[in-house]
Amino acid sequence: MSKHLRMPNASSDPSPITHIPYEQALVIVGANGSGKSRLGLWIEQNAPTLNSPRHDTRSVRRISANRSTRLNDGAQRAAREDAERSLERGGSGPIMLANSRIAEDGVIGTLDDFLPVLTALFADRDAEAIAMYGSVPTGEPQLMVRKESKLEQLQRLWAVLMPGREIAVEQYRLLARRGGSHEYSATYMSDGERTVLYFIAHALLAPPGVTLLIDEPELHLHESIQTPLWDELEAVRPDVGFIYITHNLAFAASRTRASCAIVKGMEVSGPTWDWQIVPRDTQIPEAIVLTVLGSRRDTIFVEGTAGNLDEELYRAAYPTHFIVPAGKCDSVIQAVQTFRTHASLHRSAVVGIIDLDDRDDVELRALRSQGVLALGVAQVENVFASEPVFRYVATQLTFDESDAKAKLLQATTKLSGILTSQRDLIISKRALHSVKRKFRGASIVSRNDGEFYSGVLSSIITTDATAAYLAAAKLVDDAIASASHAQILRALRNKGAVGVAASVLGVSLDNYRRIATTGVRTSASLRNALMGILPDPSRGAATLE
Repeated sequence: MSKHLRMPNASSDPSPITHIPYEQALVIVGANGSGKSRLGLWIEQNAPTLNSPRHDTRSVRRISANRSTRLNDGAQRAAREDAERSLERGGSGPIMLANSRIAEDGVIGTLDDFLPVLTALFADRDAEAIAMYGSVPTGEPQLMVRKESKLEQLQRLWAVLMPGREIAVEQYRLLARRGGSHEYSATYMSDGERTVLYFIAHALLAPPGVTLLIDEPELHLHESIQTPLWDELEAVRPDVGFIYITHNLAFAASRTRASCAIVKGMEVSGPTWDWQIVPRDTQIPEAIVLTVLGSRRDTIFVEGTAGNLDEELYRAAYPTHFIVPAGKCDSVIQAVQTFRTHASLHRSAVVGIIDLDDRDDVELRALRSQGVLALGVAQVENVFASEPVFRYVATQLTFDESDAKAKLLQATTKLSGILTSQRDLIISKRALHSVKRKFRGASIVSRNDGEFYSGVLSSIITTDATAAYLAAAKLVDDAIASASHAQILRALRNKGAVGVAASVLGVSLDNYRRIATTGVRTSASLRNALMGILPDPSRGAATLE
């Protein structure tokens, strides 16, 4: 059943909205300091009363980020209605102060409702037992129909989510058991175990039609349990809504069926929030969309995967930019195009940086017009083998100027030898890339198979393969003849180039790269010397609308 969340002010979308439509789940994501928690408090305080037998049941029940998961040794005995009312109020007394489940400041105050949660679970168990007992008339024995209590549902879900661990019940206490070992009080559970227990209980105890608003749902939870936990709770309570407020982009992206909004900032006067809907028509992974939207810095998409050394190099070279590894070259280009299309959604200038590979000047100009820049060397690994980096590492290894110069000449000679030995293969690959690119750009319109065949044949004929081969051969041969370190690295596609540099200086590859990356991060003079090899992002950003 579709839901609508009323927001305090209109969105900054091209077509502003004041209500966010969603099915069962909604993710609100934003950076630290963007006002997410205060927005959660506003939603709680302005939520209408639910149409239910109890006049004080609100349609949104907020679980704040500042929550206590200290587990009491036992629950209190209470009637179910009293226990549910106490849980509704967050255990804050007979009145919900300022329409919040937290008695103190609704944002920085601590939500301490674990005891009301446990009390409500046991109260539900007792009420179900009494109802079942009362349904059987006195006299002859009859078959009793037993209904599963919420406490028993919790035990079952716990066993699914936490394999090898059990929750046992002893009167008004919960006990934990691992792998058949002796029982111990649930108060000795880990933070993660108590958090899982807490969230399962809240989901089971939520009245039908209520929306649970969870601030930082990933807190104290290992990544391996986050997705299955909320998947399971959404599945077991289709009659309950879930609103997640988070800055954890991996968690936000894991809620694949949820609608998503981003909070960019907050104006205290009002208060009002700068927020927008995250578009669902993007063609790049949603994790990347959320990552960029959650950043307040200018963004550079680069090739590769998160956590590799190339990403570390880019972060060091562009310390004021937000670096996002996007995978292969085509993904980088697509990501930049996507964010140009949705430029109104973010505050950052977005560019892409890719390997030079076998691209010629015509292709490079076309990419630059789209905000995608190429390195000044064939591939990012060659940056580590470049002359400025080589000289820096040599200096750090205490080589004097003359020795460093001699070592550089030795490295250049070895790299030239690799380029010479691979000459034919490199030329063929460059020429083939050029032919493929030109053929991809051909426009073939046909009404039948004959016209299609003629169009393809015409495109092949007009694609000058000989010229492409000769151009590639000239670039490679000129680099060999020049004995120029820079020209060789522009033509050489070989991941072993940095290994050559390290071996010439007599240091391990890992140490060489570590020294180089540290230098790029800490030495402004080295970064300046690399300009031209590492492109200037402003050249691409200037083309953005």
